[in-house]
Amino acid sequence: MGRYLRAGFPNASITFCDLDESGAEFCAREFKGTVQQSRPELSDVEFGQGFDVIWVGSLFTHVNLDRTGRWLKHLCSALTPDGVLIATFHGRWSIEVQKMVPMMDDNSWKEIVRAYQEDGFGFAPYQKHENYGVSLACPSKVVEIVEGIEGVRLLCYQERGWSGNHDVLGVAKTDRLESW
Repeated sequence: MGRYLRAGFPNASITFCDLDESGAEFCAREFKGTVQQSRPELSDVEFGQGFDVIWVGSLFTHVNLDRTGRWLKHLCSALTPDGVLIATFHGRWSIEVQKMVPMMDDNSWKEIVRAYQEDGFGFAPYQKHENYGVSLACPSKVVEIVEGIEGVRLLCYQERGWSGNHDVLGVAKTDRLESW
């Protein structure tokens, strides 16, 4: 994604943040940006500046509901007053994807789908990693999370909006809610 951001915004200041420091360093070097080292608990990362745009591709597809809410709130707090957050999620299309290219073993997937159907959000951890796995989110559940974050507004939610696969959420931070 760094390649596309740099091409679209040749003069922008871009920060690459990831747990994989070598991957973030590669992107910073290749696409003329800086590195912000992430942490397993994203809300522990102090960004130290406001961002006009935050792009989060394929992170919320791998964490549980609690982390999703906490991390969305944290990232929204790192936006400038008119900043925008774009993030991707596994939505109902991922049920079809699982049939073609399995993301999880059958038993774990059944648990994810059961919780998704009952509560709007399902998650199961990878076998050797309790904090990361695969999640599945209903648009209404993601919108509910956003509605609970003070000082932001929903811009959009598009099913299969990223490469015909991941759902895409757009959120704007605004301290001027009366100007909508």
